[in-house]
Amino acid sequence: MKSKLKQLVIDQDLCVGCGICASQSHRMIDMKIDNHGFWKPEFIEGINDELDNDLLQMCPFNPQPSSEVLTEDQIADIFLNEAENFHDDIGKYKNLYAGYSVSHRNTSSSGGLSTYVTEKILDIGVVDAVVAVTEGEHNNHYEYRLINKIEDIGESSQTKYFPVTMSEVLKEIESHPGKVGIVGVSCFIKGIRLLQNQKPYYRKKIPFVVAIICGGLKSSYYSDFLAYTAMGGVNKYIKPKFREKNFSSTASDYTYSCVKAADNEINKIRMKDLPDMWGTGMFKSSACDFCEDVAGELADISLGDAWIEPYRSDGRGNNVIITRSKIADEIIKKGSLNNELKVDLIDTSEVIKSQRGSFNHRHNALAYRINVRKKKGLLTPPKRKRNLKTIGLLSRIVQYLRSLTRKKSIEIWSRNRDHSKFNKLMYPYLKLLAIATRIQHKFR
Repeated sequence: MKSKLKQLVIDQDLCVGCGICASQSHRMIDMKIDNHGFWKPEFIEGINDELDNDLLQMCPFNPQPSSEVLTEDQIADIFLNEAENFHDDIGKYKNLYAGYSVSHRNTSSSGGLSTYVTEKILDIGVVDAVVAVTEGEHNNHYEYRLINKIEDIGESSQTKYFPVTMSEVLKEIESHPGKVGIVGVSCFIKGIRLLQNQKPYYRKKIPFVVAIICGGLKSSYYSDFLAYTAMGGVNKYIKPKFREKNFSSTASDYTYSCVKAADNEINKIRMKDLPDMWGTGMFKSSACDFCEDVAGELADISLGDAWIEPYRSDGRGNNVIITRSKIADEIIKKGSLNNELKVDLIDTSEVIKSQRGSFNHRHNALAYRINVRKKKGLLTPPKRKRNLKTIGLLSRIVQYLRSLTRKKSIEIWSRNRDHSKFNKLMYPYLKLLAIATRIQHKFR
Protein backbone atom coordinates (compact mmCIF):
# COMPACT_ATOMS: atom_id res chain seq x y z
CA MET A 1 0.00 0.00 0.00
CA LYS A 2 1.29 3.45 -0.91
CA SER A 3 2.38 5.67 1.97
CA LYS A 4 -0.20 8.32 2.95
CA LEU A 5 2.62 10.83 3.32
CA LYS A 6 3.66 10.17 -0.26
CA GLN A 7 0.11 10.04 -1.59
CA LEU A 8 -1.28 13.12 0.21
CA VAL A 9 1.76 15.42 0.26
CA ILE A 10 4.64 14.43 -2.01
CA ASP A 11 2.58 13.29 -4.99
CA GLN A 12 0.35 16.37 -4.57
CA ASP A 13 3.42 18.63 -4.98
CA LEU A 14 2.89 20.06 -1.48
CA CYS A 15 6.25 19.12 0.03
CA VAL A 16 8.60 22.00 0.96
CA GLY A 17 11.56 19.77 1.83
CA CYS A 18 11.74 20.62 5.54
CA GLY A 19 12.98 17.07 6.20
CA ILE A 20 11.13 16.56 9.47
CA CYS A 21 9.58 13.33 8.17
CA ALA A 22 13.01 11.99 7.18
CA SER A 23 14.50 12.90 10.56
CA GLN A 24 11.84 10.86 12.37
CA SER A 25 11.61 7.94 9.92
CA HIS A 26 14.29 5.72 11.50
CA ARG A 27 16.31 6.22 8.29
CA MET A 28 13.57 4.77 6.11
CA ILE A 29 13.34 8.12 4.28
CA ASP A 30 16.24 10.10 2.84
CA MET A 31 16.21 13.63 1.40
CA LYS A 32 17.39 14.26 -2.16
CA ILE A 33 17.39 17.26 -4.50
CA ASP A 34 14.85 16.50 -7.23
CA ASN A 35 15.02 17.43 -10.91
CA HIS A 36 13.32 20.77 -10.17
CA GLY A 37 15.93 21.90 -7.66
CA PHE A 38 13.98 21.21 -4.43
CA TRP A 39 14.65 18.87 -1.51
CA LYS A 40 12.18 15.96 -1.53
CA PRO A 41 11.79 12.78 0.56
CA GLU A 42 12.91 9.52 -1.02
CA PHE A 43 11.58 6.30 0.49
CA ILE A 44 14.41 3.84 1.04
CA GLU A 45 12.06 1.11 2.23
CA GLY A 46 8.41 0.73 3.09
CA ILE A 47 7.13 2.07 6.40
CA ASN A 48 4.33 0.70 8.54
CA ASP A 49 0.97 2.47 8.81
CA GLU A 50 1.54 3.75 12.35
CA LEU A 51 4.85 5.43 11.52
CA ASP A 52 3.46 6.72 8.23
CA ASN A 53 0.57 8.42 10.04
CA ASP A 54 2.91 9.90 12.67
CA LEU A 55 5.11 11.37 9.96
CA LEU A 56 2.09 12.75 8.13
CA GLN A 57 0.93 14.55 11.29
CA MET A 58 4.33 16.31 11.48
CA CYS A 59 4.05 17.65 7.94
CA PRO A 60 3.27 21.39 7.63
CA PHE A 61 1.27 20.78 4.43
CA ASN A 62 -0.68 17.73 5.57
CA PRO A 63 -4.17 17.94 3.97
CA GLN A 64 -5.64 15.79 6.79
CA PRO A 65 -4.33 17.13 10.13
CA SER A 66 -5.98 16.25 13.45
CA SER A 67 -8.55 18.74 14.79
CA GLU A 68 -6.28 20.06 17.54
CA VAL A 69 -3.76 21.34 14.97
CA LEU A 70 -6.13 22.05 12.10
CA THR A 71 -4.70 25.51 11.29
CA GLU A 72 -2.13 27.95 12.63
CA ASP A 73 -4.75 29.32 15.07
CA GLN A 74 -5.08 25.99 16.91
CA ILE A 75 -1.31 25.45 16.94
CA ALA A 76 -0.72 28.96 18.30
CA ASP A 77 -3.18 28.26 21.14
CA ILE A 78 -0.99 25.34 22.20
CA PHE A 79 2.39 27.07 22.06
CA LEU A 80 1.91 30.84 22.39
CA ASN A 81 -0.10 31.37 25.56
CA GLU A 82 1.99 34.39 26.61
CA ALA A 83 0.84 36.50 23.66
CA GLU A 84 -2.01 38.77 24.81
CA ASN A 85 -2.85 40.34 21.45
CA PHE A 86 -4.30 38.93 18.25
CA HIS A 87 -4.79 40.13 14.69
CA ASP A 88 -6.43 38.18 11.87
CA ASP A 89 -3.46 38.66 9.55
CA ILE A 90 -0.47 38.33 11.88
CA GLY A 91 -1.81 36.00 14.58
CA LYS A 92 -0.96 36.19 18.28
CA TYR A 93 1.61 38.73 19.40
CA LYS A 94 2.95 40.73 22.33
CA ASN A 95 4.51 43.75 20.63
CA LEU A 96 5.43 45.04 17.18
CA TYR A 97 8.63 46.90 16.35
CA ALA A 98 10.75 48.11 13.46
CA GLY A 99 14.47 48.84 13.59
CA TYR A 100 17.94 47.35 13.59
CA SER A 101 20.84 45.94 15.59
CA VAL A 102 23.67 48.44 15.98
CA SER A 103 26.39 45.76 15.84
CA HIS A 104 24.93 43.42 13.22
CA ARG A 105 23.19 45.66 10.72
CA ASN A 106 26.04 46.21 8.29
CA THR A 107 26.84 42.49 7.91
CA SER A 108 23.22 41.34 7.57
CA SER A 109 20.65 41.37 4.78
CA SER A 110 18.35 43.79 6.57
CA GLY A 111 18.51 45.01 10.18
CA GLY A 112 20.57 42.21 11.73
CA LEU A 113 17.90 41.16 14.23
CA SER A 114 18.14 37.44 13.50
CA THR A 115 21.85 37.41 14.32
CA TYR A 116 21.26 39.58 17.39
CA VAL A 117 18.43 37.42 18.77
CA THR A 118 20.22 34.10 18.22
CA GLU A 119 23.34 35.43 19.89
CA LYS A 120 21.24 36.63 22.83
CA ILE A 121 19.40 33.35 23.43
CA LEU A 122 22.80 31.64 23.55
CA ASP A 123 24.32 34.32 25.76
CA ILE A 124 21.57 34.35 28.41
CA GLY A 125 21.19 30.57 28.45
CA VAL A 126 17.77 30.14 26.88
CA VAL A 127 19.44 27.54 24.65
CA ASP A 128 22.83 25.85 24.43
CA ALA A 129 22.96 25.80 20.65
CA VAL A 130 21.21 27.29 17.63
CA VAL A 131 20.20 25.55 14.42
CA ALA A 132 20.56 27.97 11.51
CA VAL A 133 21.57 28.03 7.84
CA THR A 134 25.29 28.49 7.16
CA GLU A 135 27.67 27.90 4.27
CA GLY A 136 27.41 24.25 3.27
CA GLU A 137 29.61 21.29 2.56
CA HIS A 138 29.20 18.20 0.37
CA ASN A 139 28.38 20.23 -2.78
CA ASN A 140 25.59 22.18 -1.06
CA HIS A 141 25.97 25.94 -1.12
CA TYR A 142 24.05 26.21 2.16
CA GLU A 143 22.81 23.85 4.84
CA TYR A 144 21.45 23.77 8.37
CA ARG A 145 24.07 23.43 11.08
CA LEU A 146 24.15 23.21 14.87
CA ILE A 147 26.03 26.23 16.28
CA ASN A 148 27.02 26.31 19.94
CA LYS A 149 29.47 29.23 20.04
CA ILE A 150 28.35 32.86 20.01
CA GLU A 151 31.31 33.83 17.86
CA ASP A 152 30.10 31.44 15.13
CA ILE A 153 26.56 32.83 14.90
CA GLY A 154 27.72 35.42 12.37
CA GLU A 155 28.16 32.59 9.85
CA SER A 156 24.37 32.34 9.69
CA SER A 157 23.79 36.03 8.94
CA GLN A 158 22.32 37.20 5.62
CA THR A 159 19.37 35.76 3.73
CA LYS A 160 19.97 32.62 1.69
CA TYR A 161 17.41 32.09 -1.07
CA PHE A 162 18.53 28.52 -1.53
CA PRO A 163 16.80 25.20 -0.71
CA VAL A 164 17.82 23.62 2.58
CA THR A 165 16.48 20.76 4.68
CA MET A 166 16.52 20.09 8.43
CA SER A 167 16.61 16.28 8.15
CA GLU A 168 20.21 15.67 9.27
CA VAL A 169 20.48 18.47 11.82
CA LEU A 170 17.29 17.30 13.59
CA LYS A 171 18.91 13.89 14.02
CA GLU A 172 21.93 15.67 15.50
CA ILE A 173 19.70 17.52 17.96
CA GLU A 174 18.60 14.22 19.51
CA SER A 175 22.15 13.46 20.64
CA HIS A 176 22.94 17.05 21.63
CA PRO A 177 22.96 17.29 25.45
CA GLY A 178 21.42 20.76 25.76
CA LYS A 179 18.49 22.84 24.54
CA VAL A 180 18.38 24.14 20.99
CA GLY A 181 16.87 27.16 19.23
CA ILE A 182 15.84 26.96 15.58
CA VAL A 183 15.70 29.63 12.86
CA GLY A 184 13.48 28.95 9.85
CA VAL A 185 10.81 30.14 7.47
CA SER A 186 7.13 29.85 8.45
CA CYS A 187 6.46 26.37 7.05
CA PHE A 188 9.59 24.93 8.69
CA ILE A 189 8.57 26.47 12.04
CA LYS A 190 5.08 25.01 11.63
CA GLY A 191 6.68 21.61 11.07
CA ILE A 192 8.71 22.04 14.27
CA ARG A 193 5.54 22.88 16.22
CA LEU A 194 3.79 19.82 14.81
CA LEU A 195 6.81 17.69 15.76
CA GLN A 196 6.63 19.11 19.28
CA ASN A 197 2.93 18.34 19.43
CA GLN A 198 3.51 14.73 18.34
CA LYS A 199 6.59 14.22 20.51
CA PRO A 200 6.54 16.32 23.74
CA TYR A 201 10.26 15.58 24.21
CA TYR A 202 10.93 18.28 21.62
CA ARG A 203 9.01 20.96 23.55
CA LYS A 204 11.76 21.11 26.17
CA LYS A 205 14.51 20.33 23.67
CA ILE A 206 13.52 23.25 21.40
CA PRO A 207 12.35 26.08 23.72
CA PHE A 208 12.80 28.96 21.27
CA VAL A 209 12.11 29.35 17.55
CA VAL A 210 12.73 32.29 15.22
CA ALA A 211 10.65 32.76 12.07
CA ILE A 212 12.06 34.55 9.05
CA ILE A 213 9.17 36.18 7.18
CA CYS A 214 9.33 34.58 3.76
CA GLY A 215 8.25 35.59 0.27
CA GLY A 216 8.41 32.02 -1.02
CA LEU A 217 10.90 29.14 -1.16
CA LYS A 218 13.15 29.18 -4.21
CA SER A 219 14.53 26.30 -6.25
CA SER A 220 18.29 25.92 -6.61
CA TYR A 221 17.59 27.02 -10.20
CA TYR A 222 17.11 30.55 -8.87
CA SER A 223 20.72 30.80 -7.70
CA ASP A 224 21.97 29.08 -10.86
CA PHE A 225 20.12 31.57 -13.05
CA LEU A 226 21.54 34.52 -11.11
CA ALA A 227 25.06 33.08 -11.11
CA TYR A 228 25.12 32.27 -14.83
CA THR A 229 23.74 35.72 -15.61
CA ALA A 230 26.37 37.39 -13.43
CA MET A 231 29.18 35.28 -14.93
CA GLY A 232 27.89 35.54 -18.49
CA GLY A 233 27.62 31.80 -18.98
CA VAL A 234 27.55 28.38 -17.36
CA ASN A 235 30.38 27.99 -14.87
CA LYS A 236 30.80 26.29 -11.55
CA TYR A 237 30.36 28.84 -8.78
CA ILE A 238 30.71 29.04 -4.99
CA LYS A 239 29.74 31.44 -2.20
CA PRO A 240 26.50 32.84 -3.65
CA LYS A 241 25.34 35.94 -1.76
CA PHE A 242 21.81 37.06 -2.39
CA ARG A 243 21.53 40.38 -0.60
CA GLU A 244 24.62 42.62 -0.85
CA LYS A 245 23.47 46.06 0.25
CA ASN A 246 23.95 49.44 -1.32
CA PHE A 247 24.19 51.69 1.73
CA SER A 248 23.74 54.85 -0.34
CA SER A 249 20.52 53.62 -1.97
CA THR A 250 17.25 52.08 -0.79
CA ALA A 251 16.75 48.76 1.02
CA SER A 252 15.39 47.10 -2.13
CA ASP A 253 18.44 48.06 -4.22
CA TYR A 254 20.65 45.06 -3.57
CA THR A 255 23.06 42.86 -5.52
CA TYR A 256 23.61 39.15 -6.05
CA SER A 257 27.21 37.96 -6.12
CA CYS A 258 29.06 34.69 -6.50
CA VAL A 259 32.63 33.48 -6.94
CA LYS A 260 33.63 31.68 -10.13
CA ALA A 261 35.22 28.47 -8.89
CA ALA A 262 37.83 28.28 -11.68
CA ASP A 263 39.63 31.53 -10.88
CA ASN A 264 38.02 32.94 -7.69
CA GLU A 265 36.72 35.92 -9.65
CA ILE A 266 33.82 37.70 -7.93
CA ASN A 267 30.85 38.28 -10.23
CA LYS A 268 27.92 40.51 -9.41
CA ILE A 269 24.57 41.54 -10.82
CA ARG A 270 22.22 44.20 -9.57
CA MET A 271 18.78 42.70 -8.92
CA LYS A 272 17.03 45.76 -10.34
CA ASP A 273 18.58 44.87 -13.73
CA LEU A 274 16.72 41.54 -13.79
CA PRO A 275 13.04 40.63 -14.22
CA ASP A 276 10.91 40.67 -11.07
CA MET A 277 11.79 37.46 -9.24
CA TRP A 278 9.22 37.69 -6.45
CA GLY A 279 5.97 39.14 -7.76
CA THR A 280 6.15 36.78 -10.73
CA GLY A 281 6.72 33.65 -8.63
CA MET A 282 9.64 32.51 -10.77
CA PHE A 283 11.47 29.42 -9.42
CA LYS A 284 9.09 29.24 -6.44
CA SER A 285 7.86 26.04 -4.78
CA SER A 286 4.27 25.24 -5.74
CA ALA A 287 3.44 24.55 -2.07
CA CYS A 288 4.06 28.21 -1.24
CA ASP A 289 0.85 29.14 -3.05
CA PHE A 290 -1.06 27.26 -0.34
CA CYS A 291 0.68 28.79 2.67
CA GLU A 292 -1.38 31.44 4.48
CA ASP A 293 1.18 32.19 7.21
CA VAL A 294 2.75 35.42 5.99
CA ALA A 295 4.00 36.62 9.39
CA GLY A 296 5.59 33.52 10.93
CA GLU A 297 2.66 33.14 13.29
CA LEU A 298 4.00 30.18 15.30
CA ALA A 299 7.41 31.46 16.38
CA ASP A 300 8.58 33.14 19.57
CA ILE A 301 9.70 36.01 17.39
CA SER A 302 9.15 36.80 13.70
CA LEU A 303 11.56 38.93 11.69
CA GLY A 304 11.17 40.39 8.22
CA ASP A 305 12.19 43.29 6.02
CA ALA A 306 10.69 46.64 6.95
CA TRP A 307 9.31 47.52 3.52
CA ILE A 308 7.67 50.70 4.86
CA GLU A 309 8.79 54.28 5.19
CA PRO A 310 10.99 55.66 6.59
CA TYR A 311 12.81 52.32 6.90
CA ARG A 312 12.52 51.29 3.24
CA SER A 313 14.53 54.31 2.10
CA ASP A 314 17.52 53.33 4.26
CA GLY A 315 19.87 51.09 2.28
CA ARG A 316 21.53 49.89 5.48
CA GLY A 317 18.38 47.84 6.25
CA ASN A 318 15.72 47.50 8.95
CA ASN A 319 13.60 44.70 10.34
CA VAL A 320 9.95 44.36 11.20
CA ILE A 321 9.85 42.53 14.55
CA ILE A 322 6.87 40.61 15.98
CA THR A 323 7.33 39.24 19.51
CA ARG A 324 5.05 36.41 20.61
CA SER A 325 6.63 35.14 23.84
CA LYS A 326 7.74 36.85 27.05
CA ILE A 327 11.43 36.06 26.62
CA ALA A 328 11.43 37.31 23.02
CA ASP A 329 9.85 40.60 24.03
CA GLU A 330 12.30 41.01 26.92
CA ILE A 331 15.24 40.53 24.55
CA ILE A 332 14.00 43.36 22.32
CA LYS A 333 13.15 45.71 25.19
CA LYS A 334 16.46 45.17 26.97
CA GLY A 335 18.36 45.54 23.72
CA SER A 336 16.68 48.88 23.18
CA LEU A 337 17.38 50.08 26.72
CA ASN A 338 21.04 49.06 26.37
CA ASN A 339 21.30 50.88 23.02
CA GLU A 340 22.18 47.59 21.29
CA LEU A 341 19.01 47.97 19.25
CA LYS A 342 17.43 51.00 17.64
CA VAL A 343 13.75 50.12 17.42
CA ASP A 344 10.39 51.88 17.28
CA LEU A 345 7.01 50.53 18.34
CA ILE A 346 4.73 50.21 15.33
CA ASP A 347 1.11 49.12 14.89
CA THR A 348 -0.54 46.26 13.04
CA SER A 349 -1.34 48.37 9.97
CA GLU A 350 2.37 49.09 9.47
CA VAL A 351 3.32 45.42 9.81
CA ILE A 352 0.69 44.49 7.23
CA LYS A 353 1.78 47.30 4.92
CA SER A 354 5.40 46.11 5.16
CA GLN A 355 4.36 42.76 3.64
CA ARG A 356 1.40 44.01 1.61
CA GLY A 357 2.24 42.12 -1.60
CA SER A 358 2.50 38.83 0.27
CA PHE A 359 -0.80 39.37 2.10
CA ASN A 360 -2.53 40.26 -1.17
CA HIS A 361 -1.25 37.10 -2.83
CA ARG A 362 -1.43 34.57 -0.01
CA HIS A 363 -4.64 35.68 1.68
CA ASN A 364 -6.79 37.52 -0.85
CA ALA A 365 -6.25 35.08 -3.73
CA LEU A 366 -5.97 31.87 -1.70
CA ALA A 367 -9.52 30.66 -2.37
CA TYR A 368 -9.06 31.05 -6.13
CA ARG A 369 -5.93 28.88 -6.13
CA ILE A 370 -7.60 26.24 -3.95
CA ASN A 371 -10.56 26.08 -6.32
CA VAL A 372 -8.21 25.60 -9.29
CA ARG A 373 -6.60 22.66 -7.45
CA LYS A 374 -9.97 21.15 -6.57
CA LYS A 375 -10.99 21.14 -10.23
CA LYS A 376 -7.83 19.14 -10.94
CA GLY A 377 -8.70 16.67 -8.18
CA LEU A 378 -5.86 17.87 -5.94
CA LEU A 379 -5.89 18.40 -2.18
CA THR A 380 -4.84 21.36 -0.03
CA PRO A 381 -4.31 21.70 3.72
CA PRO A 382 -7.24 23.18 5.72
CA LYS A 383 -7.33 26.98 5.62
CA ARG A 384 -8.96 29.60 7.84
CA LYS A 385 -12.26 30.89 6.51
CA ARG A 386 -11.26 34.52 7.04
CA ASN A 387 -8.56 34.13 4.39
CA LEU A 388 -10.86 32.57 1.79
CA LYS A 389 -11.98 35.60 -0.17
CA THR A 390 -13.57 36.24 -3.55
CA ILE A 391 -11.49 38.08 -6.11
CA GLY A 392 -12.50 39.72 -9.37
CA LEU A 393 -11.78 38.72 -12.95
CA LEU A 394 -8.61 40.81 -13.30
CA SER A 395 -7.15 39.30 -10.14
CA ARG A 396 -8.00 35.81 -11.32
CA ILE A 397 -6.21 36.48 -14.61
CA VAL A 398 -3.13 37.71 -12.72
CA GLN A 399 -3.20 34.61 -10.50
CA TYR A 400 -3.46 32.31 -13.52
CA LEU A 401 -0.53 34.04 -15.26
CA ARG A 402 1.55 34.06 -12.07
CA SER A 403 1.01 30.31 -11.65
CA LEU A 404 1.90 29.75 -15.30
CA THR A 405 5.06 31.86 -14.97
CA ARG A 406 6.18 29.91 -11.88
CA LYS A 407 5.63 26.60 -13.65
CA LYS A 408 7.28 27.66 -16.92
CA SER A 409 10.36 29.11 -15.19
CA ILE A 410 11.17 25.72 -13.68
CA GLU A 411 10.28 23.74 -16.81
CA ILE A 412 12.30 25.97 -19.15
CA TRP A 413 15.37 26.14 -16.89
CA SER A 414 15.36 22.37 -16.36
CA ARG A 415 15.66 21.92 -20.14
CA ASN A 416 17.93 24.87 -20.90
CA ARG A 417 20.55 26.33 -18.53
CA ASP A 418 21.49 29.18 -20.87
CA HIS A 419 20.35 32.41 -19.18
CA SER A 420 19.99 34.30 -22.49
CA LYS A 421 17.77 31.65 -24.05
CA PHE A 422 15.85 31.35 -20.81
CA ASN A 423 15.11 35.09 -20.84
CA LYS A 424 13.87 34.90 -24.44
CA LEU A 425 11.65 31.91 -23.75
CA MET A 426 10.25 33.45 -20.56
CA TYR A 427 9.66 36.89 -22.09
CA PRO A 428 6.11 36.24 -23.42
CA TYR A 429 4.91 34.92 -20.05
CA LEU A 430 6.52 37.75 -18.11
CA LYS A 431 5.20 40.36 -20.54
CA LEU A 432 1.62 39.12 -20.29
CA LEU A 433 1.84 38.98 -16.50
CA ALA A 434 3.28 42.52 -16.34
CA ILE A 435 0.48 43.91 -18.53
CA ALA A 436 -2.24 42.14 -16.52
CA THR A 437 -0.69 43.30 -13.23
CA ARG A 438 -0.52 46.94 -14.38
CA ILE A 439 -4.19 46.85 -15.40
CA GLN A 440 -5.13 45.22 -12.11
CA HIS A 441 -3.27 47.88 -10.12
CA LYS A 442 -4.89 50.66 -12.13
CA PHE A 443 -8.40 49.42 -11.41
CA ARG A 444 -7.61 48.57 -7.79
